[in-house]
Amino acid sequence: MQLTQRHIIKSTEHRFAQIDELAFKSKNLYNAANYVIRQSFIYGWGYVSYNEMNRLMKSHEAYKAMPAKVSQQILMVLDKNWKSFFEAVKAYKVDSSKFTGSPKLPKYKDIELGKKNNQNFVSIPHSRLIEMLEYKARLAGITVIVQEESYTSRSSFLGLDPIPVYGKTEKEPVFTGGRIKRGLYKTSTGQLINSDVNAAYNILRKAIPNAFRTLDRSWA
Repeated sequence: MQLTQRHIIKSTEHRFAQIDELAFKSKNLYNAANYVIRQSFIYGWGYVSYNEMNRLMKSHEAYKAMPAKVSQQILMVLDKNWKSFFEAVKAYKVDSSKFTGSPKLPKYKDIELGKKNNQNFVSIPHSRLIEMLEYKARLAGITVIVQEESYTSRSSFLGLDPIPVYGKTEKEPVFTGGRIKRGLYKTSTGQLINSDVNAAYNILRKAIPNAFRTLDRSWA
């Protein structure tokens, strides 16, 4: 039998503000790291271990906002939660009757953020994800090209429209096709292509301009 104590710290106590701030910073780091791990897992790049995540997050604002030992403990808790998820998945495959549903990925910690802060929260760990991809790619001898992508969703890949860089043109660029609804792009000749595929090919064109120079444009 283990005994526990429960301490309730009211907002009127002098310690509340400091503890509340530390809790907020802790949730920021937990959520930022969890975002990177979830993206890596969802896209099939595998699980990011504690040691690798600790290395990736050291330059993150949320990591540096607290003493290193505290930040490391938070990442250890996240690592433990993910390992529990994997164990639950194994147990579910053996006997699903013990569960009310399939195991879910570790969720984000509850946090109250405004719209602007939510946008920043997503964009900050995105740079960590790129760093992680570059690191893994180097181990496999793969070169990663980080490409600026303005106008890639508006330009027609099949029509080989020019793809300028935003802010580098005197006039607003004009494109031969356009997106007619979510997920669908239409060329000037009526050809339909998935809008994400269209944008992805255009990003490749920006990175490697001659990649599709020999493309037959007669049907585009």
